[in-house]
Amino acid sequence: MDIVDKIPGSTEKFTVEKYKDELGRPYSRVNLYICNMLHFEVANDLVDDPDAETVDPVQVDTVEEYSMQGNPGKANPVQADPEEDFSVQADPEEAYSVQADPEEAYSVQADPEEADPFQADPFPIESAQIEPVQMQVEVVLSADETDLPLDQMEPDADVIVQSAQVSLLEEQFHGLDLVIHRTTLLKDMITAFSDPTILKVTIFFKVVDARGVIEEGEGRGVAREVLTEFWHLFYQSLSVGASAKVPTIRHDYQRQEWKAVARILLYGYCKEGVYPIALSAAFVACTVLGEDRVSSEVLVKSFMAYIAEDEREVVDNCLKNRSQIDKNEDLLEVLGSYKCYRIPKEENIEDILCQLAHQELIQRPRYVSNCWATILQSLKSRLPFQDMASILHFYEELKPTAKKVLKILDASPENEAQRNAFDHLVRYIKSLGGNVSAFLQFTTGADIIVEGQKLKVTFTELNGLQRRPVAHTCGPLLELPCTYQYYNELVEEFSSILREKSAWSFDIV
Repeated sequence: MDIVDKIPGSTEKFTVEKYKDELGRPYSRVNLYICNMLHFEVANDLVDDPDAETVDPVQVDTVEEYSMQGNPGKANPVQADPEEDFSVQADPEEAYSVQADPEEAYSVQADPEEADPFQADPFPIESAQIEPVQMQVEVVLSADETDLPLDQMEPDADVIVQSAQVSLLEEQFHGLDLVIHRTTLLKDMITAFSDPTILKVTIFFKVVDARGVIEEGEGRGVAREVLTEFWHLFYQSLSVGASAKVPTIRHDYQRQEWKAVARILLYGYCKEGVYPIALSAAFVACTVLGEDRVSSEVLVKSFMAYIAEDEREVVDNCLKNRSQIDKNEDLLEVLGSYKCYRIPKEENIEDILCQLAHQELIQRPRYVSNCWATILQSLKSRLPFQDMASILHFYEELKPTAKKVLKILDASPENEAQRNAFDHLVRYIKSLGGNVSAFLQFTTGADIIVEGQKLKVTFTELNGLQRRPVAHTCGPLLELPCTYQYYNELVEEFSSILREKSAWSFDIV
């Protein structure tokens, strides 16, 4: 493979500093663009051989005309190598391929004002056209075009995208710097997502701490942290339930606010992999798939996670020993707390539980479900939301456990001190139990197992008052001191950090 080590369009040597100058902000890694060498040279007027293949500007204009008209029946005069794989780069940290297979197209029945920007690819694109600019072929967004899913783009328009154009593309893909205050995070997020067009942009979150100072962190780790913290506040203020929660109506939250919450859910899952698994699976299935797809068995199971732990224990004991069920005062008290005054008997207890589950998980949050339905319909096209079984499996996969966290650790200790420190970390994670989600949020920004994510562990030699574990959530990466003499020293420092969650802040770019 030929290596392109020059700034596209010039003979200047590529450097990281030049990369930063081009994009206007520092980034944690560099994306490399692979293309056919001849195409690269032709596009940048670097061909010395007069007999070499050239691109006729008239043909490029023809491509533009066909792309604008959206005529799939016309042949594209510019043919790229079918074996080449081209990608549209909008965020230097992310690479998304443009798939133009017409067989992948699908339609979604939804509110016309809620156009789904996540249909075929996690990156939102309004529309694409090809313009000839100094013999270069580049992708330009048209703000006047109607939203066009990636899988419905012109299938014959092969595009060469060069790294020198990334700053232009980033601007054209409508990046948005969104400032969020930690003290008013819930309100700020709902206000921002009340605008339906926010799903069409890439958001760069900036966080203002309780002192009014903008924190230094930026990138995907900050986005995951903000989204995760939003859902924690949502659970406290806008939902009811124990392990499984459902939204609860409030007089100050109308249709606009609830639709904003749905957009936050859709954006977080499609763009950052953050999903609120504490939301009842039965409620989500009813919203996305419809009430008829939720079985009585799933309803009762979700209801058992919805009720308090002591109530769950009472119901479990009664189901195991049904002989004296009608005389169980604790069970009568539990049923009465949900406005059910039927006398429970051995033959009707399951029906009563199913009816209560339907009342609490389907009927009470029905208004919220109706507000969310049009926005979340696009989730039906994704594998985890195809049916009830898929949703339950999806919830199980995202649920954090010590065993799952250990599987995502990526460490290469090189000496005895590093091996001892890593062994202490493994032992500590195993001891966390239900608090493992706090460890995940500290190290990755999300309190769930994000699909395909690894947690890189490196080692430092910090000692004394400077010794502490440092998490880079954008990586994610954990810097672990290898100077612990005993296991309890690591436990003390990590536990102190996880307890003081309100003191977490982003102070590393």
